[in-house]
Amino acid sequence: MPDNRPAFLARLNEEQIETFTQCWEFFVHAHQQPPPGIWTTWLVLGGRGAGKTRTGAEWVRGTSRGGPAVSPIALVGETEHDAREVMVEGVSGLLGAHQRMERPNWIPSRRRLEWPNGAVAQVFSAEDPESLRGPQFAAAWCDELAKWRHAESSYTNHPSDPGGPTNFGITIEDYRRYVKPDATAADVKAMKVEEAKAIYKARYWDAMHCDELPVGVDYAVFDFGVNSGVSRAAKVLQRTLDVAADGIICGETLKAAIAADPKTLIASICDERLSFLKRLKTWPVFGTGWGRRVSKVRTTAIAMASQARPAAKSMPIAGKGFAPARTPARGRIAGAIASIGTVLAGWSGAGNTFNKENIMATFVLLLAAALGGYIASIFTWPRLRQAAVGIDNEIDDLKAKARALETRLKG
Repeated sequence: MPDNRPAFLARLNEEQIETFTQCWEFFVHAHQQPPPGIWTTWLVLGGRGAGKTRTGAEWVRGTSRGGPAVSPIALVGETEHDAREVMVEGVSGLLGAHQRMERPNWIPSRRRLEWPNGAVAQVFSAEDPESLRGPQFAAAWCDELAKWRHAESSYTNHPSDPGGPTNFGITIEDYRRYVKPDATAADVKAMKVEEAKAIYKARYWDAMHCDELPVGVDYAVFDFGVNSGVSRAAKVLQRTLDVAADGIICGETLKAAIAADPKTLIASICDERLSFLKRLKTWPVFGTGWGRRVSKVRTTAIAMASQARPAAKSMPIAGKGFAPARTPARGRIAGAIASIGTVLAGWSGAGNTFNKENIMATFVLLLAAALGGYIASIFTWPRLRQAAVGIDNEIDDLKAKARALETRLKG
């Protein structure tokens, strides 16, 4: 075959060609070069195929080989799988960006890269932000920030945001209401994650009775309330359910929500939420992020509703909303306890004294397991209530043990 390569490439051997194709300085585009001057943050914006991953890999490569090398370096991807498959092992990742003689040693079990000169890099997942607390890093490469699930779990103080200083999605107003009345922006910036969780529970989750809403609907309503206000989220839910829109989720609203199709309800809530956001004057500034957030909430909430088992119909209790009806699992637990009790009652009544201590110990253990399942089944939190229904297999095993015990006693 004729050699159609440029003349200078035709004169190179395979090793020289590999070296040339990895000469980043020759192929780099202007938008892939680091900004001039002194900077602490470099944001690369680009669509698919813009070379973002290769840009990040080459920057880390140059940083780790500098004199002196910058180390340690954090490599943060949307998930640990993404960080490994794209940032480290991918075609444009770190291993591919290095020539063989300078390539770092990749230790998957430790999620760690080690360069011959002693520089190191550690892989992290944005799904687990707490893992980044503690370790110290000299530099970091964060890939696909817009896809991170905890994208708002950081401090912001955007001039166009009416909420002002915000951390973990908690505004300074909420922080002053629940933690420190005279809090400043510095206090919000130093907010502890435990404080944020407590505020979320009291200010939003409990205030909207999310424990009593169907699985999936609870998340859609909760996130709407956090983003746009408790009253607005409640009224949208009520209008969707065609009940009185007073902004308070209780009685009639909960009853209608339980009776509705959860996936249809979630879609309607998210549609109206997005429509409201698009009418805000700040949509041109924050619209992209808001739209992505609503889309993720819709997808996640519908997935939650799809995976949840149908909830049992509930009975109204004056002043306390709705109490879950007795589930099949709960009834079967009671039946298992009764079966074991009947076996042992018959055994004791017959005056049998064979290995009594062991038999009674067995009964205590089985009774404890049954009572544990019963307690789990009466929780009102939707996820725990669904989990309680899922203990049917354990109850079958418990009944089998009761039958085996009865057989042994009769023998």
